[in-house]
Amino acid sequence: MRRWIMAFLPALAAALALASVHPAAAQTARDGAYEALLRQASALAAVEPTDQERRQLMRAMAVTLADGLKRFTIAETEARADDKVAAPPAAGLRPGEGAEPGAKPPGAREPVPEVPNPWFARYATDARAELDRLIAALDAGDEAAADLMLKADTVNLLLRDLVRPPEG
Repeated sequence: MRRWIMAFLPALAAALALASVHPAAAQTARDGAYEALLRQASALAAVEPTDQERRQLMRAMAVTLADGLKRFTIAETEARADDKVAAPPAAGLRPGEGAEPGAKPPGAREPVPEVPNPWFARYATDARAELDRLIAALDAGDEAAADLMLKADTVNLLLRDLVRPPEG
């Protein structure tokens, strides 16, 4: 095990050095981390918790995804730390002026670093909250399989929309 770790460290150091020198490599790493989350969310949404064994599998997958999402959110927050968060467009309006009737639908997919901070924060927070509700429902053990699957699918959809901010 130690030999494997020692062999891995130079490759990790080289990758980190490359990422610090080339912003495109860092962007690719951020998008890669996001793609890994999507794969986990998709796998979670595919589980049908029809018996106790599958419910345990779903719970384990949900906990793993929650941990991955937490780590991804922390890494993204650190990467975005130098960016200033702009005030929402409606912040300068008086009450009743220019209010939009509803939220804009998601637009085209963008690279993770180009997603606006407020959009990223909203969808990451919503996905974490839905994962927490799913885990709590699995722990309670009294929720129907269809409801659990709906919660898992909601997490999947929230993570997919995370990189699809509205256009304009």
